[in-house]
Amino acid sequence: MKYVVAIAALLAVPVMALGATMTLTGAGGVNPLVLAPGAQAIKVDLTIADPGAGVAAFDGALEDMGASGLLTVTANTFQGPFAGGFATGDPKGPLAPKSGGIGTLVFSDVPASSFPMVVETFDIDIAGSWDGSPITLQVVDLLLSNGMGQPIEVGAGEPLLITPEPASLLLLGLGGLFLRRRR
Repeated sequence: MKYVVAIAALLAVPVMALGATMTLTGAGGVNPLVLAPGAQAIKVDLTIADPGAGVAAFDGALEDMGASGLLTVTANTFQGPFAGGFATGDPKGPLAPKSGGIGTLVFSDVPASSFPMVVETFDIDIAGSWDGSPITLQVVDLLLSNGMGQPIEVGAGEPLLITPEPASLLLLGLGGLFLRRRR
């Protein structure tokens, strides 16, 4: 019986891997975002990849996985063919730990061949009290559908990791300055 369950589980993995993904990255596809601690504004892109069919709607929420209380969505902008759609929610406000809904609905399918594509960009403020502890941001409660309202299998891609700049680089630089002064 154990072998039957193991074989069934292994056979299910490739099917799940064939579904679409919705992934968050820093603007330009950067992940992780390496930042100096403290207050700052960042841009985060939501990308849909490999839907396997035309897409007419997407929905979900942003979640601060560690519930840091340090992130606030200040604006969101739909990209490409989704720019003219109808917003399905409003993500603006603090991530405590989740945002309001993200996503939009357009009147006709965006062809599968158009993906991967950045579909929404978020402006997010990091509070000045951020001490450099890593922050993990993920897209959750995912929904993807075609123009007929049929759901498309979708999973979350890698979470976006926001980490502090390595202090060791700063220490190496300072050490180099002291050595240079001695000579």
